[in-house]
Amino acid sequence: MKITRLMMWCVLFFSFSLVACSGTRPPALGGVKTALDPCPNTPNCVFSGVVASDHYIEPAAFVGSVSDTSARLKAIIQEIPRARLVVDSEYYLYVEVSSRLFGFVDDVEFLLKPVEQQVALRSASRLGYSDLGVNRSRMELVKDKLLDSSQ
Repeated sequence: MKITRLMMWCVLFFSFSLVACSGTRPPALGGVKTALDPCPNTPNCVFSGVVASDHYIEPAAFVGSVSDTSARLKAIIQEIPRARLVVDSEYYLYVEVSSRLFGFVDDVEFLLKPVEQQVALRSASRLGYSDLGVNRSRMELVKDKLLDSSQ
């Protein structure tokens, strides 16, 4: 019985490894943006747009000008393991971050809002239901690093 269970886990592990659980990029990501889309009804997403939501995360503060904030965000993104900057426009950054073990992809967006002096944030797992708080932790870390760079 123990061997059968072990074999089942091995088959499952190798199946996931071969499939590379990246999923398909949602079509709404990466285009010209004036607002970020809200989170789906799963707990694997954080979003700075809807305050009365379990998904809510405070937006990040600006660090100087639009170009200063964008440059600092790009430097922070380079520090994130397995992060790939996909879209880099004047006010919008879209990043794909892959998990180490199975290659699950999280879609991460930053929308710079100079009038409000804020950076809108959204980070969502592409597949699955729970992310065990990974998206929130990542975005809180980005916000902290961005704030640290302004001091």
